[in-house]
Amino acid sequence: PWWAVVVSILLAAAFMLPVGAVQAVTGNQIGLNILAELIGGLMLQHNPTGAILVKVTGYMGMSHGLNLIQNMKMGQIFLVDYKTVFFFQCWGTVITALADTAAYRMVMDAGLTTGNNP
Repeated sequence: PWWAVVVSILLAAAFMLPVGAVQAVTGNQIGLNILAELIGGLMLQHNPTGAILVKVTGYMGMSHGLNLIQNMKMGQIFLVDYKTVFFFQCWGTVITALADTAAYRMVMDAGLTTGNNP
């Protein structure tokens, strides 16, 4: 449902500041994936696919946001314009999505996931 996506985006936005503060001090990112999976499972009972999608949207949204903030800071240190950093961050995301989709298609089309493998 659409409201589960909204809740997972709000979850990522709410935890971005505290997790980002811990990451800035320690250098380690706290995993929000277990909390997002718990909230998704409680919201969407008897719907494991929806719960996993809430987990992916909540955790990866926060993780990509913190990665963008970290890259913006590195761009500031190396005197790179923030628009350039943002453009190449988005471009890298698009290339990664296309490469992942191509790899998925190659594995599925090759029949590697069937039970008839030697």
